[in-house]
Amino acid sequence: MITSEAYLKLPYHIVVWYDDDEDGWFARIREFAGCMADGETRAAALEALDEVMRLWLETSLERGHPVPQPVSITG
Repeated sequence: MITSEAYLKLPYHIVVWYDDDEDGWFARIREFAGCMADGETRAAALEALDEVMRLWLETSLERGHPVPQPVSITG
């Protein structure tokens, strides 16, 4: 069984954007449904995402849910 620490080292796709309507930054892991965080700055959103990703992985593994592998994006 792969540990959450091993998954954290894989090259998952992080998507970051600024939302004018919400006046804040958002970040998500493309491969993980619902794995998303926000912050007042881009750096804060990414820092929050690190913690959310760790919790997402730990919960998925504890519950026996499959964890997707990173998806190759080309073009």
